[in-house]
Parts: sequence; C-alpha cells; structure tokens
Amino acid sequence: MQFVILTRRDPKTDFRRALARALREEGYNCYVVLVRRKLVVDGPRENDATLHLSPIKFVRFLRKVILADDTIVVDSLNLGDPLFCLLLRALLWRSVWAYDIHDYLLYDLQGFKRFVGRASLKIHLLISNFSFHASPTLLELYPKSIRLGNASHLTRRKKKLDNLNQILVLASIDERFDFELVRRILAENKVELHVFGSLAEGSTTNTQLLVRTTFESLCSEFPNFTYFGAYDNQAIESILDNYQIMLAPYKSDHFSTRYIEPLRYYHALNRGLEIISTPIPALRDLAEFIHVIRSPDDFSTVLGDLSKSPDGWRNDRNQFKAVTWNVRAKSLVALAENYIVS
Repeated sequence: MQFVILTRRDPKTDFRRALARALREEGYNCYVVLVRRKLVVDGPRENDATLHLSPIKFVRFLRKVILADDTIVVDSLNLGDPLFCLLLRALLWRSVWAYDIHDYLLYDLQGFKRFVGRASLKIHLLISNFSFHASPTLLELYPKSIRLGNASHLTRRKKKLDNLNQILVLASIDERFDFELVRRILAENKVELHVFGSLAEGSTTNTQLLVRTTFESLCSEFPNFTYFGAYDNQAIESILDNYQIMLAPYKSDHFSTRYIEPLRYYHALNRGLEIISTPIPALRDLAEFIHVIRSPDDFSTVLGDLSKSPDGWRNDRNQFKAVTWNVRAKSLVALAENYIVS
C-alpha cells in the first residue's frame, strides 16, 4: 500500500504533511503533491528530492510510480481543482480515492460562487470511494463519512511553568474569534495575552476589514494584549514551550465554530499545557481535559483555581493520552484496507 496526498496548502502550515510523515514512519510510501501550475511532488520517503513537474510530466511520473491497485489517493484539495481530480481519477481508476473533509468548506461563499462550490463538492464526493472527517459534528453534513479526527506531531514536555499570568492565544484571527470576551478578560484580569496566528485569512473582504479593525483596536487599547504574528508548523513547539496556559476564545453557539476541530487543542494537550476554552461542539470528546468557560468571570475563577493548587489541573500525565498523527495514520490505513480489491 502507498499513499498520494493532493493539497494546495502552503507546506509551512499544511497539517496533512504531518500525516504524510507519520505514514512514512509507519512504513508506507507517501507522496505529497502540491497542485499548482507546476506540480510539486515530495516523497515517497522523508527528505527525498522534490520534483517540479509540468502536467504532462506529472502524468508520466504517475504512470511510473502507480503500478498497483493498492494506491490510496487522499484528496485534500477542499473544493479546488475538480476537473483536475476527474482527469486524475480516470488515470488512476484502479486506485482507492479518499476525500478529506476537515471543515464545512462552504462558509464564505455566496451566490454563483456558492453554486460552483457546491458543484465542486459533489464532484469530489462522487469520485471518492470513501470520505473521512475531523470534527464529530461534520457527520451531520456527511452522514456517510467516517471520523478520522485531528492530532498533533508534538509529545509531552517534562517541565511545567510557574508563570500563569502570561497566557498563549494560538488562533486564526477571523470571524470565529470572540473579541468581546477577550476585551472583558483583558479589562478585568491582571494577565498578559500573547497572540500568535494569521490575521483574517480566508474571510470575505468585508469580514476581513471588520476583523482587522477590531483586532487593531484591542492591540492599541490594551498594553497587555500583544500580537506576535503568524507562525508555521516548525515554530509551534517552541511557542508552546513558553507557556503553561492556552486560551481558546472561540465564539460559542455560532455557525462558524460548529464544524471545526482545532488542531491547537491537540498541540497544547499533547505538549502538556492547560487549556481554557469557550464551549464549541468539538469539545465533546475533550471536555474532561479542558477548562470550559462562558464568561470573563468563569475565566477568573479557573485562573484562580489553577494558581492555588495543581489539584485543579486537568491535563496531567494520568488523564490525557497524547493523540499523535501516527495514531491517525494507522486508522487511515485500516480504513483504506476495506476498499482495496484483493
């Protein structure tokens, strides 16, 4: 069995590359194909030379490497490149095709763009042997999909930090961010919030403007609110290791957070941080390890309890077992084996 992962994400932030690395560690060849005008191919093993291929050369390349019907193609292109996928599916007709549904995907699309997006979604689903999803709530939208779930490449660190007043916010700053809650937390508590993440990417133009204006207002109003910019996958461990507490201020009871399963939950839990989060559906399977808050008063209470005694800490070695991409890789292999023709 071998894997081909199709993606359009920046390699520095593409979480599916961690899955590819885990598949290779489990003994499977795995190619990662960055779909652009010239296709960029990494693999099949870690640190193999990267290839830059024209579409024609890419087809020739596929004919050489796809020699058997035990190739699993992971379509992680979201709504992108449906015609390319149709052509590729025809060429790789003996392979097993899996569609990666990691989010709702249609959030910001309106009018004709939404029509095109829905059509593309149907094509991706139609050509797939099976699909897998992250957040448990995605089963509402894709009842035939199979849960795989997110994970992290990180493992638990040995030390705990004493400074609980410098708190990490690892987030995408967009319409899912609860600005009002954060404003009140900053006003009512002697804490520093250190924010790492991209600012308003992937939103509509109007939403980007609103998010940026509100965010810049927080930065200028509160000296204890500091933005450190975007980060990539290689920086996550070093960022986390400066903090003992992470705040996840998602909007609650909001459509934009109903179908997400944040990778940052797994990064922080695996590394040994305490997480304070607003209630979103993805907490269903993690609630016993995370401090759930609905108000600034709740935040103050949780922070006070954490400061008084470690008895109130929820993420300790006895409770949380790290969920790594190797675990997810084994699950994906087990799923794929059901669709391989003997």
